[in-house]
Amino acid sequence: MQYTAQINQGGFVNVLSDSRTICSGKIRSRLAARPIQVSTPVWTRTKSDYVARVSYQPNSTYALTSRFRFNSDTFEVQRTELEGPGHFRSMVRSIAVRKLRRPTRTRSFLDRRQGILGTAQIKLDANWVLLGSARYDINAGKFDQTRVGVGYVDDCLILG
Repeated sequence: MQYTAQINQGGFVNVLSDSRTICSGKIRSRLAARPIQVSTPVWTRTKSDYVARVSYQPNSTYALTSRFRFNSDTFEVQRTELEGPGHFRSMVRSIAVRKLRRPTRTRSFLDRRQGILGTAQIKLDANWVLLGSARYDINAGKFDQTRVGVGYVDDCLILG
């Protein structure tokens, strides 16, 4: 379910709530003549988690978005994201704070994580952008990801 409210002289608010789609316990493979049974718990779950988003954009420059994922049984928060993008002429900047908890019903390589992701895009001309990002892992106390790139945007093609 999604709802958007336009506020006169005050921007807009968008609210979304839904449940994630769950895949069946079988995966079809192009190499196998019949479906392969998967024993990983994440594929055999019968319930889905719930997701929610609230976004507020007061003008064309700033926005604030929050995203959440809840456990379907206990409604415990499994993932939290807060993001604040800003658009300034030819530059787009964003900062996101994320907190991810280890799923309780599945085996996963993900431990509890908290991080801050900063991204920036600079429009060089009508078609070219320079982009970069850095993610700081709060638990580890260090940067664990950096990216720098160039992108091309056309009417029907995006490369990056």
